[in-house]
Amino acid sequence: PPENFIEPEFGSVILLWNKNKEHDLKEYAAEAMNFITVRTTDTTTTFTGLPEHQEISLRVAALDSAGNQSVWSDTIKTVIE
Repeated sequence: PPENFIEPEFGSVILLWNKNKEHDLKEYAAEAMNFITVRTTDTTTTFTGLPEHQEISLRVAALDSAGNQSVWSDTIKTVIE
């Protein structure tokens, strides 16, 4: 799975990860708090409107052109200030 990193920024989180090197990569699924999922072809996404002063869990998975999803990355956590 892709590796991911976070940068908290004024009530939002910017999630960054390394590019998946599979030849049939279609997109990524990035998830916050186990229920907000964003699909993107970039290796970054921004989650906004997250609750402040609470721990936020983030993870990412790769999806291929056939619709198969990799395992989720390890979950990382941050607190939005």
